[in-house]
Amino acid sequence: MDDSYGIAVAKLAGLPDQVIKRAKQLLTEMEVQKQTQSESAADQGGQISFAQMQQECVIFTLQKTHLAELSDAECREILTELTEMLK
Repeated sequence: MDDSYGIAVAKLAGLPDQVIKRAKQLLTEMEVQKQTQSESAADQGGQISFAQMQQECVIFTLQKTHLAELSDAECREILTELTEMLK
C-alpha cells in the first residue's frame, strides 16, 4: 500500500500496527494536500473544500492500495477508515 521507505523500515523494526497505519494515513493526506496545492496554484488560486480534500484522499488511498496483498481484515479496516473519512 505504501511507497515510503521509512514506513517499510518502521514495520520491519516491529513498530505497532496502529503506528504504521497512522503513518500511512498521514503520508496519504500529505500527498493529497501537496497534489491539491499544485492543482490550486494552476487554477489561479481557487480554494478547495475540506470535503473535496477528503474525497481526493479516499481516491488516492484506493489507487495506492493493493487489495491482493491484504488480508480480509485489513481490507475491512481500510474500507471502514475510508467510509469514516467521507462522513
